[in-house]
Amino acid sequence: MDVRGIGYGTLAGLAGGLVFGAMMHAMGMIAMVGGLIGMKGVAAGWAVHLVNSAIIGAIYGATLGQAAHSAGRGGGYGLLYGAAWWVLGPLLIMPLWMGMPVFQVGEMQLLSLVGHLTWPTVSSPAWPSTASCSRRPRGSRSPPERLALGRCSRGTRSRSSQRRRHSSSARLNSSYAPGPLRRRLS
Repeated sequence: MDVRGIGYGTLAGLAGGLVFGAMMHAMGMIAMVGGLIGMKGVAAGWAVHLVNSAIIGAIYGATLGQAAHSAGRGGGYGLLYGAAWWVLGPLLIMPLWMGMPVFQVGEMQLLSLVGHLTWPTVSSPAWPSTASCSRRPRGSRSPPERLALGRCSRGTRSRSSQRRRHSSSARLNSSYAPGPLRRRLS
């Protein structure tokens, strides 16, 4: 299981959820989301929405995170993923949960589609950079530190290429050691 992918997916899901939630709040739809847990009100709607965003982001990180190596791929997978959750969420799960007809597409559902496609548009561009930061040799800075310092590679390297690069630099460094030490290092 890719624990880092799940963590980064959760953070990306929350980022997308904040933007999508702001859209729902502006359209007066956020309070209805609280009805999923039997509570009405804006605070309950925000709580349910952000928990769902975090969970859906974690699922993305666990299932599609390794495939999202570029902004284009991450965005493409994200749009498909957002469209799938639009079908599952407001067209199927929410109506079933609240005793309404399923697969009814009206103005509210179309506005929800815009939000479900906005969610990955916000969260996907950050995904490749955070995913590439998660692949690092032991002992280097943590991914958030590397991202903040601008030291994350935009491409991803396989773990075997990292090991090759790391071992070749160790051999290179050992050639600069004094004679007796060099023999022990080789």
